[in-house]
Amino acid sequence: MKKLEKLLKSGDASKLIYVPGGTDSASLYDHDYKEESKKAINLHKGTYQLAEGLLMAGLGGSVPAVFHSSENSDDAWGGEILGSYPYEDDLQMQDDLDEFWYDKVIPEIENES
Repeated sequence: MKKLEKLLKSGDASKLIYVPGGTDSASLYDHDYKEESKKAINLHKGTYQLAEGLLMAGLGGSVPAVFHSSENSDDAWGGEILGSYPYEDDLQMQDDLDEFWYDKVIPEIENES
């Protein structure tokens, strides 16, 4: 996060649009950097109009996953389930996706029409 703040304060970035992933710090999900710069936009559960008729939407995070080797059916990490954030299972992520899509994205698309 310090590298991101340094980039924003340096003036080298004209616009930074980011979506935090499942292994990113939990603080990135709620932080939008508006205090540091108007150049950074956190797109987790958000939208950004890139151009007229072109809307970018983001839903960050991941669900727990187990990596399987393509050579055999054994778990590559001894059966350990990889961590995730902020979703504990597929249903939780699907609920968030449905709410985001139908309550935020679709209305913005329809407003553009």
